Amino acid sequence: MIKNILETSQKVAYKTIQNAFLHDKKSHAYLISASKGAPTKEMAIFLAQSFLCENPSPLACEECLTCIRVADGSYSDFILVDGSKATIKKEDVEYIQSAFSKTALENKGLKIYVIHMIEKATAGAINSLLKFLEDPTDDVVAILTTENINMVLDTIISRCQLLRLMTFSKQEIINEIQGKGVDHEDALILSSKYSDIEEIMEIYNNQEFVMIKDLVIETVIQIEKDILGLNYFIQKEVMPKIKKDKNNCFIYLDLLETLLQDVLKLSLGQEILFVNQKDILTKLVMEKVNVQKMIEHIMIEKNKIFLNCEVNLLLDSLFYKIVYNKGE
Repeated sequence: MIKNILETSQKVAYKTIQNAFLHDKKSHAYLISASKGAPTKEMAIFLAQSFLCENPSPLACEECLTCIRVADGSYSDFILVDGSKATIKKEDVEYIQSAFSKTALENKGLKIYVIHMIEKATAGAINSLLKFLEDPTDDVVAILTTENINMVLDTIISRCQLLRLMTFSKQEIINEIQGKGVDHEDALILSSKYSDIEEIMEIYNNQEFVMIKDLVIETVIQIEKDILGLNYFIQKEVMPKIKKDKNNCFIYLDLLETLLQDVLKLSLGQEILFVNQKDILTKLVMEKVNVQKMIEHIMIEKNKIFLNCEVNLLLDSLFYKIVYNKGE
């Protein structure tokens, strides 16, 4: 439950809203501020649930039908506009204004909207929102979030109660995503690269991540067994599956770099991320190849991916260097 996570990792913000609900000093508008990776969206939805919950104590139970409907977006008097998915336009704000100008559809009689990542709003959207915030009504609650408060107008900040969140620790991220079904090894890997839980879950649930991770493991097995056959393996097995996609190529090289970093960590007795691949890594530790040089080659080529270059040519060049020099 997000309540338990917020209560332990966001003690100040959680206590602030708990006291407000306990003493009936709720605001008509909130701005939840944090750096990337903090649970801003989760806090916004939990706050909305707390206003609407059938069994608050004093905050949301997360288990009643209303809380569930708010979480899945099926509650009629709750609107979420997500700036992490697309730019927030004037039409999005006007839709909220139009919908909430009518009588509430649910028995609670309260209408709530969340605008996630308000810094992604256009100037037209901001102007419309300001007019909406300037004339609050008792039956409408605004909840805004931002990952960069410096990009939010002072006129918006001044109209909202500000809630500042802390970024999740790495262990909190691991615990949360494992609770959502992420494998332990994948949780270690993904939490080392991303701090946003929603982003991690999107990547993890994408079948291409599983495919790319398998390719990376197969690549390292090929390096250990027959580095001279690596170029053929890349052309036959990797390139057709990467499909010239720059994002997939970046993830492939990023994970390959991480796996090779684990070889160095294992040789030094340090903790590794690819914990299920320890046998493969141990074999590579015994090989007379310069893993550090391989990593350097990958880092250089990885940084070229989003420049004007052809993915297949980049991979050809990279693995030619690795094979020709045997990592030296």
